[in-house]
Amino acid sequence: MNFGALILEQKLSTSTSSPRGSCEGGKGVTCESYHPEKGILNGNETCDTAEYSCFVLWKDNVNERNETFYIVLKKGCFQVSVNEAFRDCKDDCIQNPNYDAFRSHNVSGFCCCNIHMCNRNFTPVYYTESTTTMATTDMSTASAGDRSDRVAIVVACVMFVVLAVCMTVGVIYAYKSKCFKSKYDPADPEEKEPPGPELDISGLHFEQMVGQGRYGSVWRCYLKGEVVAVKVFPPGHRGTWESEREVYEGQLSHPSILKFYFATQRQQSYGPEYLLVTEYHSKGSLLQYLKCNTVTWQEMCSLGHSLSSGLAYLHNDDNNEGKPCFVHRDISSKNILVSPNITCVLSDFGFAMKMPEIGATKGSDDIITEVGTLRYMAPEVLDGAVNLRECEASLKEIDVYAMSIVLWEVGMRWSDIYGNEPVPDFRPPFEAELGSSITSEDIQDYVARQKKRPGFPDVWKHNHPGLRTLKETIEDCWDQDGDARLSALCVKERFSELLKDYPDGLVVSSSGNPVQKVLQNYPTSHSQSLSSVNSPVSNAPPIIATYPWVDKSSSNSMTMTTV
Repeated sequence: MNFGALILEQKLSTSTSSPRGSCEGGKGVTCESYHPEKGILNGNETCDTAEYSCFVLWKDNVNERNETFYIVLKKGCFQVSVNEAFRDCKDDCIQNPNYDAFRSHNVSGFCCCNIHMCNRNFTPVYYTESTTTMATTDMSTASAGDRSDRVAIVVACVMFVVLAVCMTVGVIYAYKSKCFKSKYDPADPEEKEPPGPELDISGLHFEQMVGQGRYGSVWRCYLKGEVVAVKVFPPGHRGTWESEREVYEGQLSHPSILKFYFATQRQQSYGPEYLLVTEYHSKGSLLQYLKCNTVTWQEMCSLGHSLSSGLAYLHNDDNNEGKPCFVHRDISSKNILVSPNITCVLSDFGFAMKMPEIGATKGSDDIITEVGTLRYMAPEVLDGAVNLRECEASLKEIDVYAMSIVLWEVGMRWSDIYGNEPVPDFRPPFEAELGSSITSEDIQDYVARQKKRPGFPDVWKHNHPGLRTLKETIEDCWDQDGDARLSALCVKERFSELLKDYPDGLVVSSSGNPVQKVLQNYPTSHSQSLSSVNSPVSNAPPIIATYPWVDKSSSNSMTMTTV
C-alpha cells in the first residue's frame, strides 16, 4: 500500500494511559492503538513528539440489507511530511479529502486528529473524487536541472525494482526443493484466474450473522430447507478463501472436522463475495460455550478426546496412505465449534497448510512463523525460532502447544472438582498473570523467556491419579522444547484411558472419600505401589457435604499456581 508523502511512524506500547504532552520538545498526544498484525487490539500509545498526530485507517463494507459498516484496519501515531503541511489535522478525526491517495480496494478512508485519544471515534465523509492538479510557486518555477534530477531518481527506482524481482525469482528457484511455502498469497487477489463457474445459490437465504472474524463473517442460512453456515469473504480476501477451500476439498472426513458442502461466489455491487458453505452448529464456538457453561468430568474428557482426535486426523498421525497431512496453524477456542453432543469440531482453516509443499522464500518463512492467535502461540513462534529444516514436525508441535492452551481453558470450567461450590468465572489464558489486554512483548517475555504457562487452581494439586494424568497431559503438550511435546494421537489415547478408567468421573459416594474411590478404581499399573497409593488416603479428612479439597474461604475466586 502506497501512503504517498505520509510518514507512518508506529510503535508497540504497553502503556495504558498518558497525558498529552504540551511542552515543546516533549512527548506528543496519546492515541488509541490498533495493530492486529502485531497483536495489539486495544492499546494506547504516546507519540514521540508534539509534531505527531493520531490516525485511523478503515474499510467500508456492506451487509445483506445494503447497510454500510466500517472495519478498522489500523490506529496509532503518525507525522505529516513537512512538504505536505496543507494536510493539517483537526481536533476531531474527520475524513479529509486531501488524503485521496489512501482510497483503494483495501482502504476506504483515513482521518487524523491532534488531541488526546481523539482517534477513539472517527467520522467518514462522502464526496465525489476528482483529479486535481495542485501546483505551488516553487513547483511552477522549478528549473530544468531539478526536473532532470527527478527523472534520474525515478529511473534508478525502476531499475532497483527490476533487480529485486529478478533476485526473488532466483531465490524461489534455489529453494524449490526445500520445505514448503504458505498457502497465503499476498498478491492482488484480482490477478488470479477465476475459480470456475458459479453454482446456483438462488435457494440460499441468509437469516442472521452469527460471527465476525478478521477475514470475513459467518451467517446462519437456509438452503433447500436445511440450516447451514455460510462464511462470507469480501473481495479483498479471495486468497484466504481459496486456501480454506483447498483444505476442505483435501479428502477430509472426520466427526471432529467441520463438514464442508461447497464453495462458490456471488457478485455484489462492490465486487465479488466468496462463500464457503458448511454444516451449522447452534452452540457456537468453544470460547462462547465455556463463557456461559461449566463442564462435567465426562464432558471435559469428551471435549479433549474429540479435539485431539480431530487434530491427529488432520496431522495424519496414523500415517494413512493416500490421505494428505495438514497443519492448522491457528488453533484457539474461538476457532473450534461445539457439537450438539458436546464434542469439539475443528474449523477456520484459513492458515492451514498441506504437507509437504514446495520450497519457500524468506518472505514466506516469515508468514509461516508469525500466524496464529497471540495467547496460543508457542514459545518458538514468539521467539521466531521455528525449525524450518523439519517443517512438518515443527508445525505439528506448534499445533499441539495451542491445543494444550485450549485444554487448559476447558479444565478451568470443570465443575465436578468444586463439588457444591461455585465454579470461578471464565477467564482467557494468561489473563490472571498478565491482565486482560496483553501485547506481543508481554506474552513473549512470559512464555518464551520466563518459560511460564497459565496457572492451575489450588484444587488441582491433590494427588488422585485421574486428575494427575490430566494435568500431566496438558503440561506435556506445552513443554518448552517442541520435540518433547506429545503428539495429538498420544493425547487422544490418554483421554481414551481417562474415559475408560473413570466413566463416572470423580464422584462423591456415601461409602467413602472421593479420593479413596478414585484410587480404588484406578488400575495398579498406573500407580507407584499399593502402599504409596493408600498412604495419603489413610490420613484423609472426614467426609463432608462437598469435596474435601475445596477451600470454602475462597469459593468465589480461583487461586492460581503458575507452572
